Amino acid sequence: MELQLASTSIQELCDSCFNFIKPLALQKNIQLSIQLPEELPLIQVDEERIREAFINLLSNAVKYTPEGGKVWIEILPHPTNQHIFFSIVDTGIGIPSDDLFQLFQPLDSDESSYTRRSGNTGSGLLTVQKIVESHGGSVHAESQLGKGSRFTIKLPWKKMGE
Repeated sequence: MELQLASTSIQELCDSCFNFIKPLALQKNIQLSIQLPEELPLIQVDEERIREAFINLLSNAVKYTPEGGKVWIEILPHPTNQHIFFSIVDTGIGIPSDDLFQLFQPLDSDESSYTRRSGNTGSGLLTVQKIVESHGGSVHAESQLGKGSRFTIKLPWKKMGE
């Protein structure tokens, strides 16, 4: 995957993702919010690809969150400024713990995993993983059945000029 890296505003990136997902959230009366530290420096990413990854995760969060729920993004820079963490969190249906380890694996056509039962092919999560890994990052999922999920993207982050 060839990346087109550019200096990107984290606030503008999150805002554009929310603008894309907002109509779906409004249909289900889902509250969207961003928890973002003030005055974050720019990040070097392929903005189009990272936006695709965020929108994929946000779409899943809205899809699996019941009416009246909440979906939010938390941004947490690592204290050394070597990494930044983006968590997409929801108050949705959650994922059984037995199925968490399979989320980023290609699904067999006869697979009976949670993603297959829920009508999801899982290809979106594989795309998210490929995009994040192509940036030198990683993605991690945590979930509690009936309480929601948290997908955290860890990306390398250097201050401009480093």
